[in-house]
Amino acid sequence: MKLINVERSNPLEGTIKIPGSKNSSLALIAAACLTDEPVTLLGIPNISDIRVIYELTSKIGLKIEQSDQGNVFLDPRKIYSSNLDPVKSSSFRSAYYFVGSLLAKFGKVSIGFPGGDDFSSRPIDQHIKALKMMGASFTFFDRYYTAEAKELKGATIYFDVITCGATINVMLAAVRAKGTTTLLNAARDPEVTDTASFLNKMGAKITGAGTDMIRIEGVTTLRGCTHTVIPDRLIAGAFLMGAGITEGSVTVEDVIPKHLSSCIAKLRDIGMDIHEVENSITAQSTGILRATRVRTSMYPGFATDLQQQKAL
Repeated sequence: MKLINVERSNPLEGTIKIPGSKNSSLALIAAACLTDEPVTLLGIPNISDIRVIYELTSKIGLKIEQSDQGNVFLDPRKIYSSNLDPVKSSSFRSAYYFVGSLLAKFGKVSIGFPGGDDFSSRPIDQHIKALKMMGASFTFFDRYYTAEAKELKGATIYFDVITCGATINVMLAAVRAKGTTTLLNAARDPEVTDTASFLNKMGAKITGAGTDMIRIEGVTTLRGCTHTVIPDRLIAGAFLMGAGITEGSVTVEDVIPKHLSSCIAKLRDIGMDIHEVENSITAQSTGILRATRVRTSMYPGFATDLQQQKAL
């Protein structure tokens, strides 16, 4: 393909319900493997990454049933292996969550290197550093790596950079580790808080999620529960920006406005009318948009995934 021809569309108008967060769903499915009883997750989106994770985990014994409404029943009691297919587990970056969720139960996990978007590398140095501090050892091969630990023990861990993936992964490992783990310079993303909320419903003892210091007191067992995944803030932000790009008016429903505070602030900066209520946001173009400076950063800063839409 030598060129892509882009033509201006008609104004984007209407109301849309936002699905559950993909990033949170991937972490929640991995977290479900920690418990010793069935769990139900509500609002899981039916998308390719989720379908890959179903196929990946069904091969190790996780029983999965999904309804048309997005309700997913997960039974981890018959998981018999922690050797994850290296090709499938490399097809999306957050497969590494299964290291945190399975290591304490099985003592060894084999998994492919993280994949996902093909425009940048996916370093896992902070994951490795933290899990080593908890007693794990790593062996690296061409297509996959293994993590082993006779016993995971609590530790005080400072992340050299703020990382949502490592924060969630180490939090998963710490839930069934011996003793107390403290995570410093932890990510504050809603997906971290959602995962901690789900784990606490199952009987974990996690405090501080949503701040830069998270404390996890290890437990020996976890119980089943029902949990609803948070809405996808990135999809919601894209639709709100679509209203500005096309000079339209869009209402996103089933959202948590606080999760979109930086996006909303920038939309107001450029001249859009924004109306917020408890679980919906309406963005309307005024027809005159002005330039503004955007610098991406970790939550609660402006999300990297929204910068390209903003540039339009």
